[in-house]
Amino acid sequence: MDKFNQKLVLITGGSSGIGLALARKLVSRGADVFILARRLEHLTATSLELKKSRIHPAQRTGIVSADVSREKSTVRILEGFVNKVGVPDYIFNSAGIVFPGQVENIPLQEFHSQMETNFFGTVLVTKAFLPAMLARGNGHIVNISSFAGFYASYGYSAYSSTKFAVRGFSDVIRAELKPRGIKVSVVFPADVDTPQLSYERSMQNDIMKEINASAGMLPSDKVADSILKGVENGRYIITPGFEPTLAYILSITVGWALYPLMDSLIRSAVKKVQNKNK
Repeated sequence: MDKFNQKLVLITGGSSGIGLALARKLVSRGADVFILARRLEHLTATSLELKKSRIHPAQRTGIVSADVSREKSTVRILEGFVNKVGVPDYIFNSAGIVFPGQVENIPLQEFHSQMETNFFGTVLVTKAFLPAMLARGNGHIVNISSFAGFYASYGYSAYSSTKFAVRGFSDVIRAELKPRGIKVSVVFPADVDTPQLSYERSMQNDIMKEINASAGMLPSDKVADSILKGVENGRYIITPGFEPTLAYILSITVGWALYPLMDSLIRSAVKKVQNKNK
């Protein structure tokens, strides 16, 4: 029997990108899938699509309209979810925002906004369901970090900081919750073909574009497949694709030696931009 069949799943950021790809995959595998996001119109359209993809009549799909950066309203909404729908077997914390740029050009408010959504949103949703999960004695929490969550990416001082924070949070709760029956996974995807990536790249300066020119891009479906395979296998660290897998291995084996490599890539990018502008 499929591990996800008839399991209750909540996915934040579930109306687009990785979250939507996960929702589609999980519905096709018989899970009861509820997606959480801010924009009601996107949620409604996605909900109709998911409902049509159900594989058995009793399968449930639904939406949760909430902004995970707003603590009080989201806690109230999630309490209602538990009372009405139940306690999720799987939580996928995929909600996230990004605002790239050199540090001096990123407004301070953007640091706050990204931290509130990417990090505190992950903490909020996790803590909202955790007491009931602990009482039940099982569950699986999957936190979507980023390639930028272990590799300090040029131009992403705000975003990368939030994703490093997600990694740290995941490391601690993995240790705390494993003895009590709750599994945790953290995911480090690189560039994924999503609307957010298109928006993000439109804001990159010339140096960032040069640095990222040779970077690959994975379809969201393949990333979702990799995540679900990792979750099925009980893996804590999930690195979809060759590039983030290799980079993660290097980050934990050579450590500080990555910094000269990073500096070399940046010098090369700066030189190319300068030559183009002559």
